[in-house]
Amino acid sequence: MKRIGIGLIRVSTGAQADGDRASIPAQREIIRQIAARHDIDVMRTFELADISGAAVLFSSQYQEFLKCLEDPKVSAVITREFSRLMRPERFDDFAILQHFVDNGITLYFPTDVLDLSSRQARFMAGIRAGVSGLERGDIAERIASAKEVRRREGHHPCGEHTLARGIGHTKQTGWYYDQAELEPVKLLFKLFLGGLHVYEKLAELTGFSRSSVPVILRNPIYAGWMVYSQKKDQSAAGFIPPTHRRKGYRRKIDRDPNDVIKVRIPLTPLLSEEEHQRILAIVDAKRRHYSTAHAQSVPRFSYRGFLYCGACSQPMYTWAAEPTGRKDFYHCKANLPRYYSKPGAVRCVNRNMSRHLLEPVLDRELVGRLTDRTFLSGIIESHLANLEESRLPSADDLLRSRFDALLEKKRRVTDAFIDGNISRLQKNEKLRDLETELDALCQVEAIERKPAFSEEQIIAVVKVFRKWAHLGMEAKREILIRTVPEIFVDRYLVKGVSLRVGYNKANPLRTVGAAITSASTPFTETFYVPFTESKPQENLVL
Repeated sequence: MKRIGIGLIRVSTGAQADGDRASIPAQREIIRQIAARHDIDVMRTFELADISGAAVLFSSQYQEFLKCLEDPKVSAVITREFSRLMRPERFDDFAILQHFVDNGITLYFPTDVLDLSSRQARFMAGIRAGVSGLERGDIAERIASAKEVRRREGHHPCGEHTLARGIGHTKQTGWYYDQAELEPVKLLFKLFLGGLHVYEKLAELTGFSRSSVPVILRNPIYAGWMVYSQKKDQSAAGFIPPTHRRKGYRRKIDRDPNDVIKVRIPLTPLLSEEEHQRILAIVDAKRRHYSTAHAQSVPRFSYRGFLYCGACSQPMYTWAAEPTGRKDFYHCKANLPRYYSKPGAVRCVNRNMSRHLLEPVLDRELVGRLTDRTFLSGIIESHLANLEESRLPSADDLLRSRFDALLEKKRRVTDAFIDGNISRLQKNEKLRDLETELDALCQVEAIERKPAFSEEQIIAVVKVFRKWAHLGMEAKREILIRTVPEIFVDRYLVKGVSLRVGYNKANPLRTVGAAITSASTPFTETFYVPFTESKPQENLVL
């Protein structure tokens, strides 16, 4: 009497199932040969395409396959190799073997047979399942290693859908622009550099989603650089198991700064380096200062998104009790229940402040102090004196420090190769990257250090406040966006203001203040203007 069996064909990707590929026909022929050799009547053959061996349990077709095995007439499963049944990523996947055992299934392969009713066969089935899972990990590592090499060579080994809007890459043509998709991108940069910084309006004019606008603006590929700053987490905790709605995948993590891949693409960039840095500074400022100022907020708060608590430095939120605006308040973020209810949290002593009372105070302080020449001159002189005393390293010192660090890194790479910690290929790749950066540093003969901001430059920025009392809310907000990123208030008193200067195409965005950052972020300095509780001096026309 013939045995009744089920055939199983599986390929991991959709490309393997294409008509020009022989994987599925080859598996079909092998199943036919095995059935003829063992006198098995194949009742049905399941063909699973684009299903990973680690995600078979979440495939409706595979579940139907397992359901068919519950038929008492079925006693055999025929497939080309064990990995077609499963490539376990988790121990949960081994439940498939128990399903075979419970239904009295015998597994048939081209060279052997596993009768799972015996202990030896069950032991071998577990071993072969583990080996199949190990092979999958090895394949993934080899593919990832090959992709890294391609990235460092300036190619893009992944699909074009992973690239930015309007950018493409193929093996045949290399990098190219899709002009049809690139037109709205060009319009976006033109509008943003022209002074339109409202994401909702930019999305409306370009057709992008609101959330896509800052992502496109920040992407360095439009300035001519392809940067790979993330990679897949290969640890056990990095695997996100599949569900019935999506495939399993590995989450992405940030690369170590030394492992970040940055290559120049052979296309004419849409932006200059200066324009890209200016856009980054603006987008970062909006993200840091105005992330809580939603578009649907009540448009009655002139200083919404610019106020910070003078007691705890937390952002100040707005609260509108009714559409009429009679009960509008600014309040500290630390006084929200979802924040002060956390363990160890402390409520801020800064109380709620009425918009009707606070905004006139802010208007008076900004106009009074930021148009007073004597007050500003004293602050600027003190700031310049602090800069002189701080004795910051020169550009030549920074270059020499970086040069020495690269030489030390070369020595460590060589030592790691001698100790057997890295392969010759890895050593050569790392040394090649280090030599490229060393050559670039050697070509820098001298760097002219830009002078500190003068008194006249700062005064030119704050001159706009002399007409403050006659401006509407939108005009005030436009000036605040360009000149005053932070205002610190505490109980209706202004404690300090930080100013932004150089907000034009010729001079990249810079912020002036008490704290100066490291040389890795040369476009961010902070100029903080402390306010006292005394009445402002008489205004002077600047």
